[in-house]
Amino acid sequence: MIIEIKVKTASRESKVVVSETGSLTVHTKNRPIDNEANDEVVDLLTKYYQTARSSIKIKNGFKSKHKIIEIN
Repeated sequence: MIIEIKVKTASRESKVVVSETGSLTVHTKNRPIDNEANDEVVDLLTKYYQTARSSIKIKNGFKSKHKIIEIN
């Protein structure tokens, strides 16, 4: 499955929010320094989709707030 997400860094709370249109926004506490925000995004999506961490990969957008994620 391929999904597109938007990431908001330096939030007060780490969470995954689904909008009325079905799009996902991932809020992370970490800032995008040393890949910390991307790691937190993968962790949050692992919990949200209840899957193994190894099955979630960032395919595009490592340095962007808009990311394409592949979930096996």
